[in-house]
Amino acid sequence: MEQPEHRDSGPAHGRRPWVIVVTPLAVVLLWLAAFGTAAAAPAIAPPPLRELPAVSGAQSYVVPYQAWNGQPRESVLLLPADYSPDGTESLPCIVLAHPRGGNPYATAAIWGDLPTRLRFAVLCAGSAGRRATVDSWAYSGQLQDLMDLPDLVTQTMPWVQLDRDRLYVAGVSMGGTEALCLLALNPDRIAAAASFDGVADLAAYYYHVPLSRRAAYQALLRREVGGSPRQARFGYRVRSPLTFARNLATAGVPFSVWWSTADRSVPRQAQDQSGKLCRTVRRLSAQAPLTEHVTRFPHGYALQADPLRLLRFLKPGGHWRTRRDAPPSRWTYASWLPAATVWGYRFTTDDGLTRLWRATVSKGKIQVSTPAPLQVELPYVAADGPANVVLNGRPSQVWPRRGLLDLQFPEGTSTALIDP
Repeated sequence: MEQPEHRDSGPAHGRRPWVIVVTPLAVVLLWLAAFGTAAAAPAIAPPPLRELPAVSGAQSYVVPYQAWNGQPRESVLLLPADYSPDGTESLPCIVLAHPRGGNPYATAAIWGDLPTRLRFAVLCAGSAGRRATVDSWAYSGQLQDLMDLPDLVTQTMPWVQLDRDRLYVAGVSMGGTEALCLLALNPDRIAAAASFDGVADLAAYYYHVPLSRRAAYQALLRREVGGSPRQARFGYRVRSPLTFARNLATAGVPFSVWWSTADRSVPRQAQDQSGKLCRTVRRLSAQAPLTEHVTRFPHGYALQADPLRLLRFLKPGGHWRTRRDAPPSRWTYASWLPAATVWGYRFTTDDGLTRLWRATVSKGKIQVSTPAPLQVELPYVAADGPANVVLNGRPSQVWPRRGLLDLQFPEGTSTALIDP
């Protein structure tokens, strides 16, 4: 178990002022503001793309974008101070989701000159929830925005090269929740993920918010999710990494979970939250590439005090982790979304589901459990002729089209055996 550092020691890489605010105290206050009070910050209309003064030795840019709901938002991009626009250097990229009530400027403030020293980019993301702005709590539209940000950067700033094989997601608190949900839903696009003091079960968090903030936070959650856990049970489930533990356990993508026994902002971390998630993942797969760090730090301190903790995980032995180029031999994917593409498999079903559909894939076999008919287009390469498919005991021949085999699974539980 890691021991807390002295509170006055600062980050291991040295602390300098934020891009605009010039006092160290202001930087600390900005970070603390990221964990917020009950009041949500008003939305800020983004200005055109502009360069900011360097963040302690890194280039920094405001990148405006249109969120899933059409509203203007902005993120902050950090690059090495000497990064050249000649297009020859492709940078590893960390997409960093902010805590509840936070903003991209506060998350940018902690990085100092690390992007320059270790040659990587950081995308400090804005947010847009279902009803709230900064209280997105892993809303599906917000998750899609986070995954789209690297493409937005390369469209807006063509001279910036971000390496899609070295794309990482991370975050603190609400941002940690979003990082794990991103990995669960996009395992083929992410090389590694990290959560610091995140919520794993949003419904349990609702009932155990610290008493001093309970009424205000519960009101925010009801507004954002659509009611209490009793009124909107499914809404809380799909915003909880614990719901997608099997996705995480079988994806074969490294992820790290930091949580604290002294966390006062997310109570019951061991019983209900990150500790429970880690136990569940290991029970589902002893081979899951999960790294767990149990600390006694205050909420959010592990990343805020020293971002090198995250970088040591993303770059073990001095080499950046790289995205998998193929799925594991057996993997499970669950979602509620009407369309998803994972490892070259395309899943399509009805919109507005209130139960998860699930597919377990292994060589020559796919098992499906779904509340509505599910179309699965799976990669299929054969020399000539159709594939022999036995769906629920009924044999048929299916011709591939454009390298995909189209299978239609009815509502309920089904198994398809595929033999070339």
